[in-house]
This record gives sequence, structure tokens and C-alpha cells, in this order.
Amino acid sequence: MELRDIKYLNEIAKTGSFSQAAENLFISQPALSQSVKKLENDLGFSLFKKDGTYRKLTPLGTQFLEYAQSFLYAEQQLNDWLVYIKRRQKKRVHLGVVPYYVTPWTTDVFYRFQKKYPDVDFVVSEMPEMWIQEKLLAGKIDVGFTENRLHSKDLLLHCGFTDTIDVAFTQGSSLYGKNIIKFSDLMNETFHMITSDSPLGDNIKKRAKAEGFTPKIGYMGSQVGAILTHIRDEGGICLLNRPILQCNIALNPLFKDIQQLPLNPMFPCYCWVYTKDLPDVVPEISTFVSYFCNELEIDLMERIV
Repeated sequence: MELRDIKYLNEIAKTGSFSQAAENLFISQPALSQSVKKLENDLGFSLFKKDGTYRKLTPLGTQFLEYAQSFLYAEQQLNDWLVYIKRRQKKRVHLGVVPYYVTPWTTDVFYRFQKKYPDVDFVVSEMPEMWIQEKLLAGKIDVGFTENRLHSKDLLLHCGFTDTIDVAFTQGSSLYGKNIIKFSDLMNETFHMITSDSPLGDNIKKRAKAEGFTPKIGYMGSQVGAILTHIRDEGGICLLNRPILQCNIALNPLFKDIQQLPLNPMFPCYCWVYTKDLPDVVPEISTFVSYFCNELEIDLMERIV
């Protein structure tokens, strides 16, 4: 008797059909029937009886499968443990980030981390904030970097920061030459914005509504460089997190004529770093989170958590 035979038996019992079980197991029906016959010969009793077109376990077959389930469970536990060990050996951290936070600013933080800890690899995936929470809870990513606080008792908040939303514009804008910019000054500008499902985009529209106008929307996308290119070529403005704007403008000579200023009163933005709340966190995740939070503290205006 082999563990494979028990898996076959379990699938037939679940489906009640040799043909359906064979299809689910990706083997031929004759091969499945032969496996069951061999198992019955080894055991010395029949496992199934026909009930019309349905295959039903005999009383002894039912008892046997109940005992055999412990082997299937043990195999699953062993496989899960091996995956865990393999993951520890690889020392990989999977980070989920809202799309426009993956910029030269954050990329530089990742580069410095990898230089300091060359034995730890990491993967960065851009995704909507809702997905970040789902994937953290499901264990599909290790660390989440969001702009809104997440609300789950199963997530652990490591740090939170606040900064300002700045406005970017060119010499052709009515804002050029101003030292202080109020949100009401943006009324006649074209807003090139982060995609519509971003929390920042929603906050901008709410702020505009409070000031008594509906923003005229131009280009929308998730890439900061593309948004700044539209400002350079077509005019208009962009509202984004101060360090993200600053880094993109400073590192690209094509944006040398784009200026940025904070809004008055201040329009705040936030950054939050989460992991799943687990009793045993692998060392590389703890190392990455600690390093990441410390680097953000250097770059961002104020740490609030």
C-alpha cells in the first residue's frame, strides 16, 4: 500500500465516480481502477460498492479511509513545513506597495538594503491597497506599504509617517511666481492625477469639493514619470507626496523646469508599514521592516507611530 493509493481512494470517495476522480487526478480511469483493485487485494476486503451510477464506500472502506486520513494530513503538514524551511533558506522578503510608491525614492531604499544585506533577496509587487491587506492576511506577501491605515486585528503596524502633498507645475501655470499656494488657487488648473482608485485621488476630489469646485481631470496613470511628462508637455498640475515628487524631479533632467511647492494650509499624506501579526516572524522580515522604517524616518517629515 502506498500513500498515492490513499489519495486516489479519498478522491473517489469525494466524487462518487471513478471517471470524475480520474479526471481530477490527471490519470486514466483504467489506471485508477487498477490501483483500487491492488489496494483491495492488499487489504483483503472491498472498498466500494455500486449505488446506481454512484460509487459508495463500504462500511470497512469508510473505517479504513477515516484512519488513513491521518496519513494525508501528516503529508500536508510535512509539505507545509518543507515550504517554510525552503523559504527560510532562501531568505526572501515579498513587499506589496501601492503603485506610485515604487519610485526612485523607494527604489533607492531597496538598493541600499540589498547592498547592506546581500544574502536577503526581496520581491516588490505593485497592487491596490485592498489587495495588500488581503495578501498580507493570506500570507502571500510579507510586508505591506500603504497610504491609509489598514484595519485588521491580524495585522501588525510597525511604523507610520506623515508628510505633505506638494503641487508640481511649470512656468506656463498661473501658479508660477507664487510663494504661497492655496487649494482654491488650483480651481482653473488641469489636474494630472494618479489613477482614480487611489486614496490620494479621492482625497483631492473631496478637498476640491470643499473649496467649491470640481477639478478638471487631464491624464490619469500610476507612473509618476508619465504624469510629470504630461505637465511638462501640456501644462497643468500634479499633486503628490513631497518626497516622491522631489525625487522624480531631481533625478530626471527632462523635468528641470517643473517646480513644486507645498499647499497652504498643509495637505497631509501618510505612509504605513504592516506585516501579518505572527508569533514567529522569520529574521529577514524583521530585518527588512526595521531597516525600511528607519530609512523612511530619515526621508519623511514626521514619524507618528
